[in-house]
Formats: sequence, structure tokens, C-alpha cells
Amino acid sequence: MLINSPESHVISNLGWIDRGNLWVCDTESSQVTTIPLSDAEYLTLHPGDGDIFAVVHNFANERLEISAHDISAPQKDLSRISFIAGLGEFAGDPLVWLKLPRAYVIGANYLLLLDARQQTAELREFAWFKESYDHDVQGIIAVTEVPGKALVIVSIQRDSEPVLYCPEEDQVMRKIPLAGRSGSPVFRFRKGATEAWVNDYDMLLRLNPEDWSIQDQVRLQWEPPGIDRFIGDFAFKKDESL
Repeated sequence: MLINSPESHVISNLGWIDRGNLWVCDTESSQVTTIPLSDAEYLTLHPGDGDIFAVVHNFANERLEISAHDISAPQKDLSRISFIAGLGEFAGDPLVWLKLPRAYVIGANYLLLLDARQQTAELREFAWFKESYDHDVQGIIAVTEVPGKALVIVSIQRDSEPVLYCPEEDQVMRKIPLAGRSGSPVFRFRKGATEAWVNDYDMLLRLNPEDWSIQDQVRLQWEPPGIDRFIGDFAFKKDESL
């Protein structure tokens, strides 16, 4: 879920339930509306600076699109990139992408790298993923840029060793061992401290991104023996006090 600066609106997409629509909640009135963006199978939302966010449109066929929006008027495209024969065509204001992440996961096995100033969009296949993982039960679920470095973390479903990858060299730098819980880890970097937080199925971990050592970890779901429960996503308050 994404929330705007005044905390007046919350935006989300619940996969195959909301499909190509945004779920929008007015926090003052509790009124919920849906806003159609495309005929995609599902959307993934990616926060940027301020109230700008990106939407990856995931279609059943090979069609690929990504769009930029403002939470105050989410129905409007600030910019949209459509891929034809593997090449990205920009519509709208291309510079809005300077306020958004540069790296995205597209489909099951592709990295999308954007350069807003050059107006280029590069699709790159993860060859190492095709060769090393069980594609029946595993897929790439997220890429997270490492602040201040030309590196991304590639998170893989049902895997506790996300991959530190250098797009410029097309090279796997190392794996980052987590808690061994075979979760679907997603990283969050703090702005006020040199810390990376990540979930691993039923555990939450705090890492030092200088050497990727585990500083703290806590199990958040306890069940009877033989039963495990996924904790889902997590987020910081804007001032990072909680």
C-alpha cells in the first residue's frame, strides 16, 4: 500500500482481485473507489519521491507497460512507457522518471532499467536465474536499488538468499544469507541510518548494507509445531520512529 504525504489517501492493488485497477481509500470518509488503469492481469506499485509512484502493468501476453502517477490524481498518466519489439516508447513527461526507481522486475525473468534523461528503457534477461532455480515454484518477485551504489538486490520467491547484482557488469556479486526461512524477501532501506530491513517468511531482520551482516532478527509469527505463517509486508513511518 502507498499513502500520500497528508495521509488522506491510500492506494493499493490486490493482484488478481483488483487486476488492472487501483484500489483507493479516502482516509477521512473511509470511502473506497477503484480506478481503472489498464486491462492488465495485475499491477505492482512502486513509491518514488513525494507522492509520485510507478505502476508496472503485468499482462498475460508479452505486452509490457509501465506508467507514472501522482497519488493526488492517480487516474492520470504523468508518463507511460510501452514496449514494442523490446524497445521502450515514452509518452508524457519523461523527466518524471527521475523521481522514481530506475530498476523494476518485469514478467518472470526480466530486469527493466530506465534512464529518464536519455529516454531509454532497457530490458535485460537474468540468465543466471534461468540456470539455477526451480521455475515451477520460484520466480523473481522484486528488485531493490542499493542507495549510493550501482547495485540492485534481486529477491526470489521461496528463497532466503537474495542476489546482489551489478547491472553495469551484468554480474552476480554475491548472495545475501538471511534467516533461512525460505521466505519471499523484500528490502527497505532507512533514510536516516545506514540500515537495510528485510522480511524472511515469518521473521524480520536488520542488516548492515556495508557487509550485509545481520544486526538483529526477530520472529513475528509463532504457531504450533509444523505450522508456519507468513508475516507479509512491512513499512516505516515517514519519520522512521516506528
